[in-house]
Amino acid sequence: MSLYTPKSVDDLHDDTFNTVARATDGVLVKLREAQIKHGLTRGWRHPPEGAEVGDGRFFTTPEDCVVALKHHLQKGDITDSIAYLMFLKELVGGDSSEQLVKQFN
Repeated sequence: MSLYTPKSVDDLHDDTFNTVARATDGVLVKLREAQIKHGLTRGWRHPPEGAEVGDGRFFTTPEDCVVALKHHLQKGDITDSIAYLMFLKELVGGDSSEQLVKQFN
């Protein structure tokens, strides 16, 4: 398990905290299932050997991540969409993505 220590949010309203915690739990469970199903033994940044990158399931760039996100939004898949937004945030290293803006303009 990770050694990450969450930031203190003692003054965050319980309703807000619980909403985010439930969504995050859902993402973690779904990603664990996908990790097992698709053989992601080295983490999300490393697609399985022989996998086609950019197909909406596996990606290594912000651009491909946005394509996958858009695909899941069109399917109405909220939990996967949250996950792809988390991955995108990690790939771009911040809270803003030009690739995301371009897809939805």
